[in-house]
Amino acid sequence: PVAGVGSARREVRARDVRSLRARKGLRLADVTQCTTRHMLNDQSLDSMLRLQEVSWGTAKDTATKLQPLLKAARQQSPAAAQGLRNARRHWTKVQSIVEAFGRNDIDPIQAARRIGEATGGKGIPQAADEAAQLLESLARQVGG
Repeated sequence: PVAGVGSARREVRARDVRSLRARKGLRLADVTQCTTRHMLNDQSLDSMLRLQEVSWGTAKDTATKLQPLLKAARQQSPAAAQGLRNARRHWTKVQSIVEAFGRNDIDPIQAARRIGEATGGKGIPQAADEAAQLLESLARQVGG
C-alpha cells in the first residue's frame, strides 16, 4: 500500500459526507420556506387559519430541524458561543409561542403580541422566514 492513501481517502469521504449533509439541510430549509409561502397564499383558508397553519409548521420545523442544528453548532470564541446560547433560547421561546397558537391554546391576538415581543416587532410570517433562513445558514455550517 502507498503511504497516506488511506488517510486521503478518509478525508475525501469525510468531505463528501459533510457536503451531502449540507445539501440535505438546504433542501430542508427550502421545504420550510416553500410550505410557509404556500400556506400563507392558500385562498381556501381564511387568514387566521393560514396564520395558524404557518405557526404549526414553524413550531414543528423548529423542533425537528432548527433546534437539532443549533445544538450541533459549535463556536470557537466565547462571544460566538454566547451568541449561540442566546439563539437557542430565542428560538425555544419563538417555538413555544407558535406551537401554542398552532394548537389553538392562545388566540391570534396573543400570538401576534407574544411573537412581536420575542422578535422585536416581527410577525409570525417573518419569524417563520427567519427560522428558514437560520436553518439554511446552519445547514451550510453544520450539515443536516
